[in-house]
Amino acid sequence: MMKKIALLIVLVWLAEITPAYTTNIGSKQSLLEQIKGNWFRDDSSNKWEYGIYDSLVIANNRLYTYSQIRSKRKQIELTVREKHGTETLTLLFSKPDKGKCQIQAGKGKRAKFTQYSVPAKAVDAEPDFEDFFRKDTAYLQGYLDGYTPNMGFETGIVYIRNVFTDEYTPSVIAIEPDGSFYGELPLEHPVENYLSINDFWIPFYIEPGQTLTMYIDRGAWKKEEKPAEGKLRVEYMGGSASIAYLMSHFDKKVSYNFDFKNIQKVQKEFTPEQFKALVKQRSEAWEHSIDSIARIYPQATKAIHLLKNKTALQEGRMILEFLHYRIGAAFTDTTNTALKAKADESCYYFLRKMPIDDECALVEYQIGKITQLISDMDILNGIGNASNIKLPDTVQYTFPTVTFPDFLIKKGIKLNDKEEALRKKLQKTAGTTVTMTKKDRTYDLQQLTEEEIATQQQLMDNNISIYVDYISKYFESSFDKKVMQQTKFNYRIGALHYKDSLLNTCTGSPSPLLWQLAKVKQSDIEFKLFESRTLAQQYADELKGTLTHPLVINVMEQALEKAYPANQPGTYQLPEGKATEVFRRLIKPYQGKVLFIDFWTTWCGPCRAGIKETAKLRKQYKNHPEFQFIYVTSQGESPEKEYREFAEKQLKDGVSLYVTASEYHYLRQLFHFNGIPHYVLVEKDGSISEAGIDAYNIGEYLKKRFGSTH
Repeated sequence: MMKKIALLIVLVWLAEITPAYTTNIGSKQSLLEQIKGNWFRDDSSNKWEYGIYDSLVIANNRLYTYSQIRSKRKQIELTVREKHGTETLTLLFSKPDKGKCQIQAGKGKRAKFTQYSVPAKAVDAEPDFEDFFRKDTAYLQGYLDGYTPNMGFETGIVYIRNVFTDEYTPSVIAIEPDGSFYGELPLEHPVENYLSINDFWIPFYIEPGQTLTMYIDRGAWKKEEKPAEGKLRVEYMGGSASIAYLMSHFDKKVSYNFDFKNIQKVQKEFTPEQFKALVKQRSEAWEHSIDSIARIYPQATKAIHLLKNKTALQEGRMILEFLHYRIGAAFTDTTNTALKAKADESCYYFLRKMPIDDECALVEYQIGKITQLISDMDILNGIGNASNIKLPDTVQYTFPTVTFPDFLIKKGIKLNDKEEALRKKLQKTAGTTVTMTKKDRTYDLQQLTEEEIATQQQLMDNNISIYVDYISKYFESSFDKKVMQQTKFNYRIGALHYKDSLLNTCTGSPSPLLWQLAKVKQSDIEFKLFESRTLAQQYADELKGTLTHPLVINVMEQALEKAYPANQPGTYQLPEGKATEVFRRLIKPYQGKVLFIDFWTTWCGPCRAGIKETAKLRKQYKNHPEFQFIYVTSQGESPEKEYREFAEKQLKDGVSLYVTASEYHYLRQLFHFNGIPHYVLVEKDGSISEAGIDAYNIGEYLKKRFGSTH
């Protein structure tokens, strides 16, 4: 009997010191199956702290791989090694019982955990923002449960938008075969953004210097059961995880989503006062929800600040969209009583509620759209009239030789019947010269009806970026150019100060941040309209006097330099990395040549128009020893059947590359583009030209570079 007891003691002691006693894969797998899944604190915080998966472990906001797993008395001991580092960690699990267990990390204390996740997590106590702007890299990582490489995608992407310049920095999120993903985000301030993976847009919140870990449920990746984006199960871990949870949960519960297409309908049915009442009703419900959250989590100062901003910005956006749409509608529907009703000053109450002078408003994902709406002079004209600008008694004016509707057709935009009729009428005065008096307006001289004027205005509003391009190419005065330029300058200076006074009246602030942003975004267009660097500089100096934020001033100065560069455009070398490797592999067969690369998709009208624009050039330069046209689209954005049909008809004389969705992600990151078409000119040595060559000026460039080719 004593021998049996002694033997039992020895066996227990051996179990304590033996590195692992698991002897086969089956028993090892059975241990792992017992503890697999996500583990949350079994207390009011319900924090996600551990994720145990087939070949990956998440703990301490880091990713680990397995070293060993063993049974230790009535517990399971798991030893893991950091995936992107050297740290090792030992986790000790009590045997799970009904989805609950105790977990000990290293020499830390044991704590109770559960596999049950509640939708609304407790929010950490966190002081409000002290230093909002801080340039640093953030890190996004996590796990796609159920992912396998044969699903057809191996990257995701995040588009980081610079709210000052409206430029995008796409950041590729690489997905490994085990389902883990990782990427770096260059940030200048905290952001609310989305991770795009396989057509899903997954929300998150992150700050410069932080690491955010995400778990995304496997249901989203099963093709036979694709839930709506709002139904995705997502868990967050990291410094701002509690804010990410709260903002995501609030979006789902409160539903900010307002169908902005529906606003185009209701603007014909509601007066401004009626729509204001509708929006205020919805906004009061949002504010009530935030007040409830503030009572439950009074310590969540930062999160409450962001949610209040979000509500005020959404309320303002809804009214701005409504006022914007009804301007054009009022021209075409002159008998509608709702459209005849004016928006008085009381309808602009939202401008005082919006965080228009709060840096933290830049966290909002839609802030670019909101500042664009704020800058709309036509909306503000609802409560005033622009200052009178002195014009000369008469001026000689030449109508553009190409009408705007014709220019739209060249850009691949289809016209409806009304727009086509307008195009034909405008062609009658195209290129003709007339004498204009102070009272004359161009559409009077063209004898346009009110309906035709409204159609023309709608075309401009719907294609504003193309309209700016049109003006820069075709808007000209063949005689009194100096007079017209000075008049144009005087008008814009008057409009600038007029809008400042309006915003001051509406907001009670002399120069709020979002208004400064709106003006600077407009300045990029204003500078292009001046033919004189002197006048552009004078306008910039006048504008600078109304700006106070150093980042806004810097962007304005960059816009002026871009419009009137002091030096000839140069070239730059691509940075080493995965994206450059992808690009070099694609262009390797054509190295040593100058390459014009066109990034496009089948559904993009301007892309197709640009391709047709270069059709003759492709024939002329086919088999040229020093030059090559290359067209690049992806499997993820251009359906194969549509791509094959278009390429067969249109791209025979150029090189057409049909790359994977992941390769296209890397190319977006490399060349910093979101919108398409996007053009890149590669020099013979592989450097990238900064000359700004596109489908419409490549012919002139080729003639200068290589001479005429027949």
